[in-house]
Amino acid sequence: MNEKDIDRIADKIIERMKNEKEIKTEKQLTPFQKTEKLLSELSLLKGAIDSKNMLIEDLKKEGISIQKKKTEVNVQASKVYLSELEKVENKIEKLEEEIARIENVVNMVERALDTIKNDKYYQIIEMKYFDDLTFEFIAEKLDISERTAKRHKNYMIRQLQLIIFSDDVLKSILN
Repeated sequence: MNEKDIDRIADKIIERMKNEKEIKTEKQLTPFQKTEKLLSELSLLKGAIDSKNMLIEDLKKEGISIQKKKTEVNVQASKVYLSELEKVENKIEKLEEEIARIENVVNMVERALDTIKNDKYYQIIEMKYFDDLTFEFIAEKLDISERTAKRHKNYMIRQLQLIIFSDDVLKSILN
């Protein structure tokens, strides 16, 4: 091994260390930010559930048409090949698991929202995260200052984060 090889290896090691450090130091979202992100993307999550359900229906129709055809399973001593029908069934099962996971998140957020629905300024959450309106417009519509709108939004987000991310919040308080 010559000096050029050693330099090349050292450069690669340094590059890897830099990349790993960047990955490790990548900013993690706080529970407050995660709550805001969930609220902003709630309708997209619901849309994903609908899309996945439609895909399952299409796959079930495909599975029915495959069943009508004669299917053969190709088996070798070392490998087992799945039939087209089994592949479709596996895709459906995976989609159903994804739907269940997303539905759990959506239900958790909706239950948390139910706990603050009676807040005098709940409309701020709806306008900001579901209607994507500016604080300037929200304040004007509710006849309050922008600062008041932001303050009440932050107060409600803190309440939601305690419900949705209670473990994360406890860790941050105790550390």
